[in-house]
Amino acid sequence: MEDIKDEENSDSSFTLSDFDSESDKEESLQEEQYHIESSGSDWEEINEGILDNRSENSIINNINLNNKKNLNFPVDFFCLFFTNDLLNKIIEYTNIYANNKFSKSKAKKQKKRIWKNINIFDLKAFIGIIIAMGIIHKNVIEDYWNDDSIFSTPGISDIMTYSQFSYIYKYIYFTNEANPTKYEKIQILYDEIIINSQNIYLPERALSLDECIIKYT
Repeated sequence: MEDIKDEENSDSSFTLSDFDSESDKEESLQEEQYHIESSGSDWEEINEGILDNRSENSIINNINLNNKKNLNFPVDFFCLFFTNDLLNKIIEYTNIYANNKFSKSKAKKQKKRIWKNINIFDLKAFIGIIIAMGIIHKNVIEDYWNDDSIFSTPGISDIMTYSQFSYIYKYIYFTNEANPTKYEKIQILYDEIIINSQNIYLPERALSLDECIIKYT
């Protein structure tokens, strides 16, 4: 009798969560084996092996360019979308905007400030520093130019002075409109990157679309 009671007690210890976890495991295994792709109004299952057999360079293979041999570093891919034409537009608008601001400056006790026009090397250095700041986190921007041997970031301070960086950061401009709307302030960036993305990248048939960006498509 005691054995029977023990069996009953052990059986009663099972809960619905135990069955749920088992079913979840089975579903997860099935999801790992197959991807589902939409084909018109029908849905078909794609074996995982199809995706596994793709080349490691599949992303490069999807780039619509005649010469792909120059795509050796991440910066090469960045330049596909931020072209020199786009950067030159930003330089033109920034120099015009900054010179206008400086000419209207009413500094009394100090010498009148003069804007030094930036070139494509200055802008690329500025963008590179912004990207580096996203990787190397510090409390305030000034800390990236800290001279302390422990807290210094020579890779940044050697490229550009804090004064020059702060001026570009303050006066960088993306439009020739005098009173732009919020969209016009970034319109050339948006338009150029969308066009470049459509012209450069050729997606394959197995795609994943995050639901959070559906409203923007």
